[in-house]
Amino acid sequence: MKKYLIYLIFLSFGFSLDVYSGGKLSSNQAAMDVTHYTIKLKVDPYKQTISGIVNISFILIGKPDKIEIDLLDDFHVSGTAIDGMNLSFTHKNHKILIEYPGLDLFKTHYLEIKYSGKPPVAKNPPWDGGFTWEKSEDGHPWIAVSCQTNGAYIWYPCKDHPSDKPDGVDISITVPDPLTVAANGVIQSIHSEGDKWTTWHWRTEYPISTYNVNFTAGYFEVVERTGYILDKPLNMVYYVLPEKRDGAEGLLKDAEEYLNFYARNFGQYPWMKEKFGLVHTPYWGMEHQTINAYGNNYKKTKLGYDFLMFHEMGHEWWG
Repeated sequence: MKKYLIYLIFLSFGFSLDVYSGGKLSSNQAAMDVTHYTIKLKVDPYKQTISGIVNISFILIGKPDKIEIDLLDDFHVSGTAIDGMNLSFTHKNHKILIEYPGLDLFKTHYLEIKYSGKPPVAKNPPWDGGFTWEKSEDGHPWIAVSCQTNGAYIWYPCKDHPSDKPDGVDISITVPDPLTVAANGVIQSIHSEGDKWTTWHWRTEYPISTYNVNFTAGYFEVVERTGYILDKPLNMVYYVLPEKRDGAEGLLKDAEEYLNFYARNFGQYPWMKEKFGLVHTPYWGMEHQTINAYGNNYKKTKLGYDFLMFHEMGHEWWG
């Protein structure tokens, strides 16, 4: 049985579609090593817009012609600055090209990009990605993001290439009350803006691929469990809409069993200091480091296991 399950793991990864972001690394981006993203966005489900600031910490290991960042042309970029200096830029062909002010090499610099607009709507999430603007059965907004096959540039400015993982990310998402935001890493703060909007600040301190940076917002109930993976405690959490609350504890119990299976065969769960998270999504599922999208509604195979959760969980080891 053990050998059969291991075979299924590798077979299931064969169903993943090719990723279309990335490609050949430009000379401008090859000179740039991104170390951190700070994403601060207001997400308006009524207008289906996002707006805010992304701060990118980076080190130059060579001299570029321009500072080059990926972002979908659909967005309006209202300003760019490096180390507090406002700089001229162009935005076309999904590239922000920023004036190079002659920065010191091998020193940390700080790029700020202000932008806003309507992100693409996902036509067939998660395979054809974008934002999914849905409503739960009680009428509350239910917002999900998927970008595996498209790239993270469809919703935030970044160096969108798999060769460069930041060392960590801060994600602050402001949504209307009473929504909850689930994202990567560990919750840092929940701040009421005083106008029926609340900001949820999450942080991951592990290296992460740009497409794995993710958030989901909804009127969630939070179900938690302390799991033990190879006898080490792990915070396990499921953000679930009320209509699917029944079965949540059983899902986390199964998740603990699956995590131990992977850990026994492939080494300890990689993100023990943060969490194993699941969030209820209006699409089937996707791997998003520490907060996997889950829309399988507790369905199990004839062999008695949840294929979707088992599959996405495997990405926590192999990306």
